[in-house]
Amino acid sequence: MTLKLWDVNMDRMPIKTIPLQQHLAPKFVQLYENDCIFDKFECTCSGDGKFIASGSYDSTFKIYDTESSSLEAAVTMGSNVDGDASYSLEEAPSTEAPLNFREKVLHLAWEKHDDIIAVAGSNRLYIYSGIRDDLTGKLCNFDSL
Repeated sequence: MTLKLWDVNMDRMPIKTIPLQQHLAPKFVQLYENDCIFDKFECTCSGDGKFIASGSYDSTFKIYDTESSSLEAAVTMGSNVDGDASYSLEEAPSTEAPLNFREKVLHLAWEKHDDIIAVAGSNRLYIYSGIRDDLTGKLCNFDSL
């Protein structure tokens, strides 16, 4: 339930370990009972290497800062019906809520020159455009396209 970043010239140990799915640890029995313990969520990196995105359950993908290993955003696909949704990066889902194991985000791709992420889950594809703060370079929010 971690992502390990490696330097190809240093094969002894990873240069950074980022905890990705720690909220799933107490739900291991539920994962097993729903045949989800072997699910593999893709990870993708921003073009500048400052952020990593990974899929999860409940049609959610999460964005992590590679410097601090902290969760920057948890975005739920299609939470706004009219398709013009803007998602605050300060909102994180509750770890106490039950998970929908059928709604998975397994595939992601981050465009290398812009903050545009293609997210695929179940039979849906969404494209999100990120907005960064000019002063800090941190992501402010994501808008669906």
